[in-house]
Amino acid sequence: MFLAATVLLVGVNAHLLASLEQIILPALSLERLNVRKLLLTASTERNLGASREQVDLTLVDLRASVEPVTLFHLARLRWPDVPSLALIGLEQETTIEALLAAGATDCMIATPSLKARLPRRIRLLLDAQRVAFSNASFDEAKTTNRSGASWEETEERRRMQSALQVSEEKLRLIFEHAFDGISIYEELPESSSRRLLECNDRYCEMAGRSREELLAIGNTSLLHRKIGRVFTRAENLFIRQHKIPYRGFFSWIRPDGKQNVIEYSAAPIDVDGRPLTIGIDRDITDQIHAQESAMRRADHMEAINVVIGAAAAAVDVGTLIEHAVQALAQGLIADGAVMWAKDELAVVGIDEEEAKRWMARFDRTQTGSYLIDGASSSAALGQGDRWLAAPIIHEGRLFGGVMVRGADVDAWPEDALALAGAVGKEVGAAVARFQLFEQTLQQGRIAAVGRLASGVAHDFNNILAVILLQTQLLELEQTLSEKGRLRLQTVAERAQYAAGLIRQILDFSLKSVLNQGPVNLSSLMEEIVDLVRRTFPENIQIVVEHPSQPLFVYGDFTLLKQALINLALNARDAMPNGGTLILRVDRLEETRDKKTNLSGQWLRLTVRDNGVGIPTDALPHLFEPFFTTKEVGKGVGLGLAQVYGIIKQHGGEVSVTSRLGQGAAFFIDLPAFYPESKIAPPILPTRSLAGVRLLYVEDELLLRETFCDLLELHGYEVWSAADGEEALARYGERLAEIDLMITDLAMPGMNGVELHCELRKRLPTLRTIVLSGYPAEQHLSHHAYEGIMAWLQKPVGVAALTAQIEEVINATA
Repeated sequence: MFLAATVLLVGVNAHLLASLEQIILPALSLERLNVRKLLLTASTERNLGASREQVDLTLVDLRASVEPVTLFHLARLRWPDVPSLALIGLEQETTIEALLAAGATDCMIATPSLKARLPRRIRLLLDAQRVAFSNASFDEAKTTNRSGASWEETEERRRMQSALQVSEEKLRLIFEHAFDGISIYEELPESSSRRLLECNDRYCEMAGRSREELLAIGNTSLLHRKIGRVFTRAENLFIRQHKIPYRGFFSWIRPDGKQNVIEYSAAPIDVDGRPLTIGIDRDITDQIHAQESAMRRADHMEAINVVIGAAAAAVDVGTLIEHAVQALAQGLIADGAVMWAKDELAVVGIDEEEAKRWMARFDRTQTGSYLIDGASSSAALGQGDRWLAAPIIHEGRLFGGVMVRGADVDAWPEDALALAGAVGKEVGAAVARFQLFEQTLQQGRIAAVGRLASGVAHDFNNILAVILLQTQLLELEQTLSEKGRLRLQTVAERAQYAAGLIRQILDFSLKSVLNQGPVNLSSLMEEIVDLVRRTFPENIQIVVEHPSQPLFVYGDFTLLKQALINLALNARDAMPNGGTLILRVDRLEETRDKKTNLSGQWLRLTVRDNGVGIPTDALPHLFEPFFTTKEVGKGVGLGLAQVYGIIKQHGGEVSVTSRLGQGAAFFIDLPAFYPESKIAPPILPTRSLAGVRLLYVEDELLLRETFCDLLELHGYEVWSAADGEEALARYGERLAEIDLMITDLAMPGMNGVELHCELRKRLPTLRTIVLSGYPAEQHLSHHAYEGIMAWLQKPVGVAALTAQIEEVINATA
């Protein structure tokens, strides 16, 4: 080894030469190291031949040169026999052969590991020169070199050595910069172990440790977790003996806790009698994850398809969520899952008690899927685990939820959340469809019953009208005994009761006549409160809540009052031992209410009690006629049906919420109305009714005769007809003599409205009062026909009819 040496650094870039000097000086431990830098310029090129200084090694940095071979020739002009090391960039690799042919002793490619490799290469070249000079004197070497054969042999050896060095350099580059991890082990048969001799940076990166740490550990097999079958001792000996390459899989036990899956291939070799193994390791973690992700997504897609199929095939919510939660649990590899919607519950891997403890942690304010961390949860859920939860929701309406604990929650939380959220939305849409279907069926049943009820109401009203009018005629008999008069009064009362039932049926079937106008809800509520406080038991407390400013709807005050009375009576019956009845008036949101899907400006009437509540199975049928939860004889089941019909006729919505033992709340939503202030109409003088001539048209003979008798007793002159055709035939020419026509609506042939329109053509000033057992929908407003002054619902008492006649006559006097 040289104790002193002179190294000449030659190049065209001063900065690169200075950096090379900084690499060499601290790394070469020589007694005397002389490093000279020669920057090639135009002047230095002319004076190169004049230099006589002794140099032991020339290092030519060609990285900044456009023509590296030409620059190398210039550098060797003065010292052609001195060993020379050509340093090139990676992009100049193709010039290696030309540089060797130009006389370069060695070529080296500048890589990131140059700082560690360059001093070692310089030391090797200096040592080789020292050995060459120790075998022969300078003169002998010179003489030998002058002889043709010896010089050729020397040159051939030099070229072979250079080629070997180039090959070693290329192998070093492959070793250091390979994408795969490369390691060299020495097998230690005496201890059945191995020792790591060398490894590249990629190997260290996959292991998560430095090269020094791995070399200190030695046997890195201690850091592996084998995947698959492990070779036996006999198999290992056979592999070594026959030099058989082998492969397998393992995962690193890394200090950071991350475990990468490694595919390795290895081959045993012998070098100078030493048993070595060369291993190549490839990190396939990303490929494994990609495969797992593809399989996982396929499972998730299958789960979604199952849920979609279940939503299409299920006939009820219970069947739907049972199939849906099983599909979700399978898709997420869950060991526990619960799903609930409406009043149905389905579980997988847990019992219902545990499911209820899970559900207690469900956040009803969430609109998307979310994670629940067991570390911050209650002991009921368990510490250290994680759950995912998702709402069963559709268009902002929450129907239930789902909670899952399983493998994918920890391994793939984002994908698990996406799947749970998608399942929640799909089930929510299906539940909404079920609910809409149930509502449609209920409305269909209600409409069918309404049509049936309204169809018979006309005949019943005619019968009751005859009964009531005949009782009024009998009351005028002077010879009637007191006992007979009491019996007659009983008949009239029961007939009025029957008429009230018919009115409830007509209210339900949307066939009742409305006397509409602005209704102050606060005044309406106060009137109801006055009534219930006088009639309800003292153990029922009445609470009224309404804003100070008046809130109006447009409707029939009497019918709305009847609807609230029905609800109050139901609340009273639901609190046999007393309780609290709350009557409330307030506004709904002006945009949209999620419960009723109403748009615009709406007002809400609430009737709430804390009584026994309503069974869940009874809620869908609550507004159907003749349906009741009361004992036999305690109700006929028309009160809530009447409420439904009245509110529907007012363009509103009625709904209910209830739980057994927790009372019930009925909500009546009506469109808000803003009345304009109007000047009160002037008071007209009252006209004498003596000699007023009435035309009365009714197809029921007994009813027609009875009405005519009663009206004549009140001083009216009455002309009668059985139907429209008779009225036209008998009185068409004398219409001008008629003061007012009273006609039934439903008659054979021409109905009452058609008769009015026909007579109106002949007498434009004709005024008409229409009587009806039930009005058809197209005739609900007398404002639609000029000259129809009023609509009266059968059965009509004589007092009500005469009052209406007086009002019409006086209004047009």
